[in-house]
Amino acid sequence: LLGVINLKILTNSLTLTQFSNLQLVIPLVEWVVLIGVLGAPQFVLRYWSKLSSLEIINVAKLFSASILCLAIVVASLIVPHMGIKLSEGSIYLIVIVCVLQGGFKYALSITRAQLKHAVYLSLAVLQKIILTAFLLIGSVFIVFTIEAYLTALIIAFALPLLLFLYLAKDKLKSVLISLVSYPFYVPRELFKYGIPVVVVMLLGDILVTGNRYVLNAN
Repeated sequence: LLGVINLKILTNSLTLTQFSNLQLVIPLVEWVVLIGVLGAPQFVLRYWSKLSSLEIINVAKLFSASILCLAIVVASLIVPHMGIKLSEGSIYLIVIVCVLQGGFKYALSITRAQLKHAVYLSLAVLQKIILTAFLLIGSVFIVFTIEAYLTALIIAFALPLLLFLYLAKDKLKSVLISLVSYPFYVPRELFKYGIPVVVVMLLGDILVTGNRYVLNAN
C-alpha cells in the first residue's frame, strides 16, 4: 500500500524526464548496495552463532568502505555516461543513500539472526512509513525533485538505523571501546559464502530491471 502511495506521489510531483531518470537511478543504487555489501546480510544469518561481536563490526566496516568506493565510482563516472541527467548534488546524495541502505540491510539481518522478529518488522515498516511521510511533506511544501526524493530516502534509512544502534548500544559499547587494541579481521567465510550469493542475486535483479537501460539506450 505504501509503495502505491509513493508511486502516486512521484508520478504527480516529478516531470516525465525526472521520473524516467529516477527509474534509471533506483536499480543502480540497488546494484551498488548488493555488490558492495558483499553478501554480509546473508552471511550473518548463516554464521551468526559462530561470529563474535568484533567480527560482526569488522564485517560492517569492510562492506561500508566497499559500498562507499563503489558508489563514488558509479555515481561520478558511470551515471553521467548513461544519459542520466542529474545535478552534482544528486551524485553526493546517491553515495549517502547507498551507504545507509547497506547499513540498514545489515541491521535488519542482525535482528533476524537474533530472532527478534518484532524488532525486524518494526524497523522494516518504520523505514517505509518515514519515506512515505517525507514524500508527502515534500510534495506539499516544496518543489519536488529527484534531490528531494533522495533526501527522503536518506532520512528513511538513517532514522531506523540510528534506532537500531541505540537499542544495541549496550552490547556494542565494550567492543567499540576495544577496537583500537584489536587487529582488523574478517572471517574468510564471508567471501566464500557471500560472493556466490551476490552473483546469483545480482543476475536475478538485472534480469528483472535491466531492460529499462536497453530501452533508454535505444
